[in-house]
Amino acid sequence: MDMSKKIDIAEKKLSRIIGLGSPLDTKATIALGVSTAMLGVVSSFAPNPSHWSLLELLLTALYLLFLIVCLIHVYWTIYPRTRGPILSLIYFRSIAKRTREDFLTEISGENEEGYLKDLLGQCHRISEIITLKFDKVKVAYST
Repeated sequence: MDMSKKIDIAEKKLSRIIGLGSPLDTKATIALGVSTAMLGVVSSFAPNPSHWSLLELLLTALYLLFLIVCLIHVYWTIYPRTRGPILSLIYFRSIAKRTREDFLTEISGENEEGYLKDLLGQCHRISEIITLKFDKVKVAYST
């Protein structure tokens, strides 16, 4: 397979992988809204804590524990992970660390093999992020 075909495949693969994150962010946002609404409903109907029985106290503590676990996982789903390859000419933080002139010089001198490796490195890193997001949304929805 020639290099231009490999690059085309890698670019399409990167686009598909990036597209997987959007539904996870949407699900996390839904879980955040539902959890916040549940917290509001419970707090509005809760009696004065001095009138609680031991059972009500334990059930409320358990409920709040699950709610906090859900919110923590929602946070870790939505929180941006911006650690990426230091020398990448694709990753935005790596580009921003260079001066404009350095970036233009480096991108002009990059060969196809270097570009392909950079693309595949981005595919790997974003796959790690999407996997973590998926795991966090899964926990948020199951609590």
